[in-house]
Amino acid sequence: MERLNDIRDIKMNVATLCAYTGMSTQELSIAAEIKPTHLMAVRAGRARITGDDLLGLSAVSGIPVENIETDPAKQ
Repeated sequence: MERLNDIRDIKMNVATLCAYTGMSTQELSIAAEIKPTHLMAVRAGRARITGDDLLGLSAVSGIPVENIETDPAKQ
């Protein structure tokens, strides 16, 4: 079994990003310049994450865009 070398080897959903950064969904949305209602809908699997969302979340968390979960079913 291959070991993960870094937390960035993991796909992180919105809830995990909140835990990783120590922010609430609202705090994370504000820091990432995403409407809080939109990020809450993404977290609940009711909305799709956008490219701009990914860039903002990556900038705030330091997690590369490709390691942020985009599948609504996995939020």
